[in-house]
Order: sequence, then structure tokens, then C-alpha cells
Amino acid sequence: APAFDGLELAPDRPFSFWRALGRATEARGFRYGMELHGGCIVPAVGGGLCLLSRALYQLAVYSGFDVLERHGHSLIAVEPPPSTLWGLDATVLWPYVDLRFAPRRGRVALKVQVRDGALHVNARSTLPLEGPVELAAADERVVDRVRSNRIVRRVGGVFRDVVAVNRSRLVREP
Repeated sequence: APAFDGLELAPDRPFSFWRALGRATEARGFRYGMELHGGCIVPAVGGGLCLLSRALYQLAVYSGFDVLERHGHSLIAVEPPPSTLWGLDATVLWPYVDLRFAPRRGRVALKVQVRDGALHVNARSTLPLEGPVELAAADERVVDRVRSNRIVRRVGGVFRDVVAVNRSRLVREP
């Protein structure tokens, strides 16, 4: 979290997960966590960073930012609760799979902290939001244990873009 706290973004100065964080190594203080690798859950240094990338991605989506690069997980080990919109995750893998986004206008400062064991992510902008952000799943389906959909976004009641195209293998039958 400290690597991202205080970062300033602008349309011409986008966010990059790996540019801000650098490589996760034991020498830099990163610990072992769980990582999805080759269809398996394995221990890895920095495993679990996807929880942070997901929170940052969701902040970008709900703030109306342009999503420049985002990759969803290829495997769903744990299904989200039924009322949760599926497909708002963002995986990262050093150095090739990044999360990148930028505000559409104005300057934005990120605030990313861990307090009382919980991750808190927010952004402060020089300009107000363009309007309420609404997300919806389109083309939702499960075929041969592969779940897919698209997440479409409206900002201020106007269709803006598709913020996620998802295709993930399920560990278990739905």
C-alpha cells in the first residue's frame, strides 16, 4: 500500500501497478502468499497482490477513469457471493501483466493505506465526478465450466465503455 499512497495521476500521467510497485521480492520485505499459477493455487513471494490490484481497478472503474490495461483471472477458485457483480478483478504478474488506468480529466491523488488490518483505497480529484457510475454484466454465461461476461459502464446515464471482458475456468461446477 505505501508504494501507491500519494501517487498523482493525470490523463497524460497514467497509473501503472508495476511502475509504482516494482518487483515483489523477499529482500524488499514481501512475504509468501497464495498465487494462482498454471491452474493451481501455490505459495509465492508477493502472492495476494491481486487483492490490491483488484481494489485499485475497482476504484478506477467506479471513478470513471479510462482503463488502459486490465487482465482478469483465468481461474475462479472461489465464486463471489450471488449478489456481487462478477468480473471486477484485476490480476498482475511481474513484469508482463500490468494494471494501468488514467483519469479522463483533471489531476487525481491516490490514498492507499492499511488500517486495522483492512485495505482502504480512495482518490481525491481536482474535478468532481462526471456523474453516477453504473455497471452491468452483459452476455453472462457458463459453458463447459468456463464462465464469461462483459462489464459495461454508464457514467451520468450515458453508455461509456466496456471495462472488462472476462473468461475464466471454474474449479467447481456452478
